[in-house]
Amino acid sequence: MNLEGRPILVTGGSGFIGAPFTKQLRQANCVVTTVGRSTESDISCDLLNPKALDDVLEFARPSIVVFGAWTTKHGEYWADPDNSNWLNATCAQIEAALNEGAQTIVTLGTCAEPGLGWDSPTMYGKAKAELAEQAASLVRSHGAQHVHARLFFPFGPNENAARLIPSTIRAALAGHDINTGPPDRVRDFIHVDDVARQLVALCGSPFDGVIDIGTGNGVSIGNLVSQLVTLCDSKSKVHLGSLPPRNEPEKLVAHMNRDHPHAVLPVAEPLSDRLAQTVSWWKNYLAADR
Repeated sequence: MNLEGRPILVTGGSGFIGAPFTKQLRQANCVVTTVGRSTESDISCDLLNPKALDDVLEFARPSIVVFGAWTTKHGEYWADPDNSNWLNATCAQIEAALNEGAQTIVTLGTCAEPGLGWDSPTMYGKAKAELAEQAASLVRSHGAQHVHARLFFPFGPNENAARLIPSTIRAALAGHDINTGPPDRVRDFIHVDDVARQLVALCGSPFDGVIDIGTGNGVSIGNLVSQLVTLCDSKSKVHLGSLPPRNEPEKLVAHMNRDHPHAVLPVAEPLSDRLAQTVSWWKNYLAADR
């Protein structure tokens, strides 16, 4: 499906995932409107208000609406009580979009959703899974298309500095000791630009349902940290397994529906190349910040 000229509304379009995604949509000549709390959004508003999009939808008349905005504050979003408020507000906005004629609804999920090996799913994971169910029901009732894209472990420019990859890079560049959790745990890390390419492909596809957004390959935490230290040419001491383990699955790798005939996803660039690019970005960023 050709996306050129199609009106697309994106909530959270100026965020870590949203910014590269909307950039690629615009490169595909889509007519994109971004909405969010940030002043960098085309339209700034409080998306926790269920009616926040009413006027925007009436004006923009998007054929595709991508719901990316959610609570994302590092270290807090797992148990943030606002998860339920985001769920309720987003579902109300989905219904409003459908009533204004939207043909495709895309919701962003997470690999933290129940059913992926979690013994004790978080409030965040449960709210995202409930979003998938409620959105699918609403969209079916309007005869439209719904894609629920479960994001695995995005990384890249502008990522929160406290997260694993940027915090490891910063420590390695400074020569500080690096502490990790269980080094054998396997995760599917994917660069934000590859996430964006896969989401753009989904917006232009007839796929309907839940799909995992990742590389389809995993890397152990120990291997990942080792690669980063080498790329940083660092003499930092690495203490594998020195941090207490979190109650998380041993392996989280994207698989669901990635071989579906209606979802032809672009292959992610090699992890080693993307890590090298990310190390370079952080070097430049930190140098400019001095």
